[in-house]
Amino acid sequence: ALPISQIDAIERSFEAAKKPVLRHHTKPGVTAKEVLPLFPDFDMWKFPYAHVVFDTDPALPGRSEKEQLEEMSQATIR
Repeated sequence: ALPISQIDAIERSFEAAKKPVLRHHTKPGVTAKEVLPLFPDFDMWKFPYAHVVFDTDPALPGRSEKEQLEEMSQATIR
């Protein structure tokens, strides 16, 4: 079970997310022109995949494009 203080912090974060953000937190001259709702991709929600960003190209260098694409197709994390 989560400690009460952690639960309170989580609840406060949901309340804070309901407030509009009209000014940038570090750039006083930057203001919002429009506020749009952000929703998850409900069609893709059911698939258990993770988005991963690599620091370098994960396909081994020196291989043909076909071989690199084959390696990339095997790089899915589930």
